[in-house]
Amino acid sequence: MRRMVNTGGKFEIKLFVQESSSPKWIQSFKYEFFPALGWSDSLTSCRKKVKNVSQEIDAYFEQLIEEHISKNHQQDDTRKDFLDLLLQGQKEYNTSRDNIKALLMNIFVGGTDTPAITIEWAMAELIKKPDTMKKAQEEVRRVVGSKPNVQEEEHVHQTEYLRCVLKETLRLHPPISMLLPCVSYTNTKVNGYDIPANTRVHINAHAIQRDPDLWDKAEEFIPERFSTDNIDFRCQDCKFMPFGAGRRTCHGMSFSLPVVELVIANLLFHFDWKLPSDVKELDMGEVPDMNANGRLPLHLVSIICSS
Repeated sequence: MRRMVNTGGKFEIKLFVQESSSPKWIQSFKYEFFPALGWSDSLTSCRKKVKNVSQEIDAYFEQLIEEHISKNHQQDDTRKDFLDLLLQGQKEYNTSRDNIKALLMNIFVGGTDTPAITIEWAMAELIKKPDTMKKAQEEVRRVVGSKPNVQEEEHVHQTEYLRCVLKETLRLHPPISMLLPCVSYTNTKVNGYDIPANTRVHINAHAIQRDPDLWDKAEEFIPERFSTDNIDFRCQDCKFMPFGAGRRTCHGMSFSLPVVELVIANLLFHFDWKLPSDVKELDMGEVPDMNANGRLPLHLVSIICSS
């Protein structure tokens, strides 16, 4: 998320998301996994830094809200954005300002990086397998036909193979590797392990979705596996849970999936793709941060499709 602040005619851009999800910030979350290491924060001050970023984001949301309230009082503009609608329904739904800021946080922080990362990984996997990319392109171009662009309502739901490509991308590269922690209400047993009541459990979706006991050729990008298995994004089968499961399922799923599918479909419809001449092989390594960012930025050469 980029914050743009007017300072004497110039705009200062702060990359809040990049700051809060970079490797140095991961140290502040290790206490969630290993509480006994909490003492080390006195050496790194990570929690203090994270708190400072959080306060900056909160101040920015306050500024946005005040600007929208002032704008709505001064003019009756029929064009309303997401925040206008939230403020408009504040009394009707009894939502507090903190509720509104939490929703903004979901959209701006949780809903911007993850779709972009998924699109980048999908293109990286496709460029490594030209036959797979060609198959996806042929499907998209056949469905769209002579229309100038891919339309969500008309075309995306017909691109079944592209949906398989997206599922396989999310299997290998879930946007959030470690899902939100859960707490067991009662004593239970999972795969032979005793889990006492009130135990915090962390679920590693990245490991589950690459488990060779659950997936054939688990480390390979094979979209066709989803054409035969009726596995949905909503975790009907817990071996595939890129958006979590149960009551903690990501609420942004229904927003992000159409966006990601539409972007990838248009990229495949309008362009052919290849690696730059000076790149022989892609680095598919991941950065150990909160999101599954690639170790290196993806650079591809686009060629406008003439057909």
